[in-house]
Amino acid sequence: MGLFLALLASVSSGVSAVYSKKGLGEADQYLVNAVTNLVIVVIFAAAVLMSGSFEQLTELQHPIYLTISSLTLSAAWVFYYLGLADGPVGGVLALQNLAIIFTMILESLVLGIEIRNTMLFGVGLIAAASVLMTEPSRERHPSGQSRRWVLYEILSAMFMSVSFIFTKMDTSPVDSNLASGIRYSVVTITAFILMFLTGSHRTGGSRSARRISCAAWRSIVLGGVFLGIGYIALYKAMTLNTAILVTTIFRFNVVFASVLFTVFLKEKQSFRSVLGLCAMTGGIVLFAV
Repeated sequence: MGLFLALLASVSSGVSAVYSKKGLGEADQYLVNAVTNLVIVVIFAAAVLMSGSFEQLTELQHPIYLTISSLTLSAAWVFYYLGLADGPVGGVLALQNLAIIFTMILESLVLGIEIRNTMLFGVGLIAAASVLMTEPSRERHPSGQSRRWVLYEILSAMFMSVSFIFTKMDTSPVDSNLASGIRYSVVTITAFILMFLTGSHRTGGSRSARRISCAAWRSIVLGGVFLGIGYIALYKAMTLNTAILVTTIFRFNVVFASVLFTVFLKEKQSFRSVLGLCAMTGGIVLFAV
């Protein structure tokens, strides 16, 4: 059941990335981050209401773990949308998959999880794939184009892996949707604070809220809906299987997103990107076996 939920989370995340990228064509990344996570909180709140698990708040045993996982998750999403605004979806998700490597290292150091030889081979393939999928071709990406999105996504993957580890360390007997709802409430509050501090909500800018089309708003909201569904499945899966296995399967989202971009948005994939996608798939499979 846990593996199925992880796969469902992967598909939902891939679909979400496509919708969010479309929304970022008109909207500021801080605004997209805030609105997306607000939608996620609403979805988690609805799940908690349906399960009746609000009363479990008194059973939280490790508030420090929950706090750290919430703050690191906030940082991860800020850097994710900063990178997604300028970088290609395939490259962004490829670098997000570095979270697999960071999670493996942290699980080994903190939780004492054994690193198998297949996992080490997977590390090599994932690292090679990340280089292939983020190295720009001259005709598609001019040499003067900013490459800061690469740094943003590496930082996002690092913070995401730390959040996953503290989520796994929190053994409080509470519903995963309740704990995740608390985390994403912190993420949403942080995102709205940043949105107001950066002025993304103001009406004077070319990418302000009032200038965003209905189609872009629909893409932003749908990106949040699919991501919310995905993370409900992801955090539930993490209570059923090891963090490294769940996050590994979850990172197949790069495959789904690349297929969706090719089929629906007619984005052409270079030979380098296809080769990187194959290497990424092989690396993920080696982690999962």
